[in-house]
Amino acid sequence: MIISKKYFLFFYSFALILCASCDLTVDNLKQKGTVAIDPDEYYQFKEINLKSTDLEASIFIPDETAGIGASFKANVLHSEDFKWLVSAGPNFELFIEDYGDFNSLMSEFRVKIKSKHLFKISIIKDQDSLVIYKREIMNDRRIHASRIRHESYHIYGVKRVNGYNYEIKNRESGNTLKVVKFMEKSIKSLK
Repeated sequence: MIISKKYFLFFYSFALILCASCDLTVDNLKQKGTVAIDPDEYYQFKEINLKSTDLEASIFIPDETAGIGASFKANVLHSEDFKWLVSAGPNFELFIEDYGDFNSLMSEFRVKIKSKHLFKISIIKDQDSLVIYKREIMNDRRIHASRIRHESYHIYGVKRVNGYNYEIKNRESGNTLKVVKFMEKSIKSLK
């Protein structure tokens, strides 16, 4: 079946007008914070809606296929006004704290980790709003004598959601690098 040029031009013009009015370019979506999560990148994750815990956001956390002990039901604790704990089993715990319009979280964090004298800090990834680092205990004779290296991996992120700044980090004792890599994806998915 051959479509006449007149109909083709009409439909083509209509499609152009429709696309121009939609304003759905990737840059515009990024500015609005509505870029969709790539399903291939998050295939071992499930989305958790945090609205029932007074946080107008959602986050993707690892599911049981991730192989990090996240076979438990996702749990969100909100015991204090500005703090949340998002967990998926004993190995995956993210602490979220609302800092409102305070904008110096990341710069203060960078100063803080450089001033720790008990630990040797090795930065693994340093981006605008996310830092992954390895922490090793220094100057402990018992640890050096036993030749066991105590090292843990940590993540610290800052996300702006609905006009508020949120600090997101893992537990103080740290995690394995594999778990921290999953946490990185979760932090990036917070919207």
